[in-house]
Amino acid sequence: MQKQTVSFFPAIMKNVLLEAAATGRPVITSNIPGCRESVENGKSGLLVEVKNKEMLYQAMKKMLHCSREEREKMGKAGREKMKREFRKEAVVERTVRSLE
Repeated sequence: MQKQTVSFFPAIMKNVLLEAAATGRPVITSNIPGCRESVENGKSGLLVEVKNKEMLYQAMKKMLHCSREEREKMGKAGREKMKREFRKEAVVERTVRSLE
């Protein structure tokens, strides 16, 4: 059995998207605030419009047809994004700045 290499979660599971990206998995998610921040569309995963079944189907099909190397590259890009934008120090710094 092949190991899962892509993560898809409903829009209500925003923190799980960050965790999936942090583990180096490409992500398919909704293009809404709170979800889109976890993905660089086409680079670390794919964004789909809410309630657009055809777009979701096409994104899943596209990911299915990516080579393992392409998915790994997307996963690494997501991991780097999480390290760059969501590490604890960066989040605390942005929070403090917004309170000043």
